[in-house]
Amino acid sequence: MDVICLGVLTLDVYASSVSQLPGEGGFLMLENAEIHPAGTAHNTAIDLAKLGFSVAIVGRLGQDFAGRIVEESLLDHGVNTALLKKDDVAHTPVCFFIKGDAGGMRYLYYGGTNGEACYEDIPLDRLAGARVLHLGGTYLLPKLDGEPTAKLLAEAKKAGLTTTLDPTPALPPNALEVLEGSFPSLDYFLPNLEQAHVISRRDNLREMAGFFLDRGVRAVGIKMSAKGCYVRSRDEEHTVPAFPVKEADPTGAGDAFVAGFIAGILKGWELRKTAEFANAMGALVVQSMGSTSGARSLDDTMRFIGEVRDRCDE
Repeated sequence: MDVICLGVLTLDVYASSVSQLPGEGGFLMLENAEIHPAGTAHNTAIDLAKLGFSVAIVGRLGQDFAGRIVEESLLDHGVNTALLKKDDVAHTPVCFFIKGDAGGMRYLYYGGTNGEACYEDIPLDRLAGARVLHLGGTYLLPKLDGEPTAKLLAEAKKAGLTTTLDPTPALPPNALEVLEGSFPSLDYFLPNLEQAHVISRRDNLREMAGFFLDRGVRAVGIKMSAKGCYVRSRDEEHTVPAFPVKEADPTGAGDAFVAGFIAGILKGWELRKTAEFANAMGALVVQSMGSTSGARSLDDTMRFIGEVRDRCDE
């Protein structure tokens, strides 16, 4: 097994062109609505599977219709779901994405089984069969956040795995405290710019990354949306520009970036090439509706990078 993806699983519901929500008892006709299986662990797992890597998913789903949709999505893409836990009390998480006429987004989130995922769900004896353990969803996994995550990452390192972590935007007031114990066992920390700023309480990229490196992280990749990414290890640092594309839906771009970054780790690429490939994955995903539909195979992603380079050289 190349990667074990652990973390948040959801069923996402999109509604667009919503000028305002109706009051109690009101009714609103929508121009468009879509349902997509998602969640940080789900998205990264599927993107990695599309790239050709073997992936197992660890997390919790409810024994309900939404849970079946999420699991079937994973199975359809070849992700191993044998380690999924089925909860007979809590329901599968749901996230509502409500896009206004001006393009702004509002979110409504029901945590369900994500709130029940815990350290005991993870079969530690299976870790040794993988190369990378990825945790996607810190701050939305209350029974796993903090000390249990630190313990899990330490166990993964003992088993010889590379560890990666991507937090969610739901930053609590004690965001640093939740993660601080995990940094010594974390190889790659992959926050976005706001997360890196809030957690580190630093104002520039180099200081943000240095804050995490000083606490034991091996390398940091900071996602900056349309500005690309900033990556830094103890030996090198790079600001890597984004690929110019027309955005249809930004959902899942960060998870695609993470999948691309993990691909570079598995391939043994140098840091800048890894960051460029991660940017390309994000650029492909934002061009399609849904959090994983735009992801391609490794060869197709490399062709996309080449095509963009050729256009820029003209």
